[in-house]
Amino acid sequence: MFYVTASKGGGKASVELCKSLASVLPRAVFERRGKKSMEGVVSRARKLGKPKVVIVTEKGGKPDAMRLVAVSASSWAWLGEELKIRKVELHPVPAEAEPISVKATKDSLAFMFRRRKIGPELQLECSNESGIADTFQVHE
Repeated sequence: MFYVTASKGGGKASVELCKSLASVLPRAVFERRGKKSMEGVVSRARKLGKPKVVIVTEKGGKPDAMRLVAVSASSWAWLGEELKIRKVELHPVPAEAEPISVKATKDSLAFMFRRRKIGPELQLECSNESGIADTFQVHE
């Protein structure tokens, strides 16, 4: 369902966040962006059959924000607003981590398995009143 990538030339911290996101999002795949333009990213998501793209951008070598993109056969559009990343904590993801639940609030996103946090735990800035849950279309 998700194609996860970083901004062009994404550094180690952004790539690790992307890998962690891909390990907990449904049917997600992570690939380094390389020199792909936005059209190249969307084209690759289409080839892989992924209707949503998560792009992690960085500033000063650290993950700075995330954007979601909806992809259809003939077009693409930004989903929601840019989510500024305030804090990232990566938790190990056990191989047998299914099913995973999502805990989303106005300013945070975490993934749970057997009442333990796994994958990325993010503190985000979101001006949308309904917060991250609506942007990611997940609800507690």
